[in-house]
Amino acid sequence: MRKAINQLIGLPATTLLQYYFGFKRRCLSKEPNHVILIACYPKSASVCLTYLITEILQLKSLKVSASGGILQDNIYLPKMIDVMLKKVVIQQHLRLTVFNRAIIERLNLRPIILVRNIFDVVVSYHDHIIRAGVGPLDPDKADLSPELCKNYFRMDVEKQIDYILDMIIPWYISFYVSWYHYTINKKDVDGYWLQ
Repeated sequence: MRKAINQLIGLPATTLLQYYFGFKRRCLSKEPNHVILIACYPKSASVCLTYLITEILQLKSLKVSASGGILQDNIYLPKMIDVMLKKVVIQQHLRLTVFNRAIIERLNLRPIILVRNIFDVVVSYHDHIIRAGVGPLDPDKADLSPELCKNYFRMDVEKQIDYILDMIIPWYISFYVSWYHYTINKKDVDGYWLQ
């Protein structure tokens, strides 16, 4: 055992993660998969759906994203590795990027893809900003202009809606297209769509 550990010490972190991932994967093959992944739009009632699933099935709810910044809609592999053998619900605003797709395919996950009518989303997002303040417009989370975020409350309602359409909705379109492409067109990922 000591010899095996000494051989691992000099390896790069990515190689160690692959070994660890492989070890956990072998363990997983003996256990049924207990991870429920909800990939969702913000403002799509995902919190409500997650709450219902966790209460009914007595599961924990966890996030597996990198915290903040442009990587917030990617699965953070070390966190995913840590939850692989647990019974959890992962509710996350994540697009089906190449990186996310590789993890989802490798873990044989069948994500629930939760979307909502885009017109309803715009109104709900606007209402959320008005209620919660600048929080939903956090420039660090969505690469938004700090000046525009501060000025949002000085705009009239029409300009606020235009701002959401120009700065926020492209992410929603990217989310939808990424999941649609790989679950409906190419059928690389087996996803369950909810609206």
